[in-house]
Amino acid sequence: MIYFKLRTGEQKILSIRSTFASQADTGADLDQAMANPVIDPIGLNIRIASQNPCFVVEKTWYSAEQLASQNHDSFIVGGLTCCAAVLSYDGASNLVNVGHAQGGFINDSQLAYIKSLCDCGSIQHIIYATPILSTSGAGADKGYKDEISRLVNAAGNSRIYIIDGFGRGVGSIEGTVYGDMMGNICFR
Repeated sequence: MIYFKLRTGEQKILSIRSTFASQADTGADLDQAMANPVIDPIGLNIRIASQNPCFVVEKTWYSAEQLASQNHDSFIVGGLTCCAAVLSYDGASNLVNVGHAQGGFINDSQLAYIKSLCDCGSIQHIIYATPILSTSGAGADKGYKDEISRLVNAAGNSRIYIIDGFGRGVGSIEGTVYGDMMGNICFR
């Protein structure tokens, strides 16, 4: 598991291929990963290629094929407060699916689908992105640890990348994730 925390208000564009492919999987659990975050992910000379973004609705999941069939070339997961954007990519860093997990919760049927795609090798990287990652308390609104554990059980520890801390303005817990189909993702 790999963990990266942005500074509040920082806007960062990352590339799945250049950032996460270059990181060594340590087999760490969430607590270990949070104690040893990625310091400076690679994000040079990339941009989001977008003409027609899809606005991802809470509790809704879209496959890359669904987005393409509606002529979308990118996605926006906005209004994230105690929610998470969950993004899946294949080995070539192409988007497989994207969802807005309300309260950070991924329902059982979506977890089963993610597991089946991981088992057949269709998913290699999963981004779980939230503006404020709390690991204490009960329930997804107070702690995401249980949800991340469920995702690890479905997908395996080495595929999970946590992005934390992005948001709009100082003190704001609302954030947006914006990305294209080729593994370029902006957190703001």
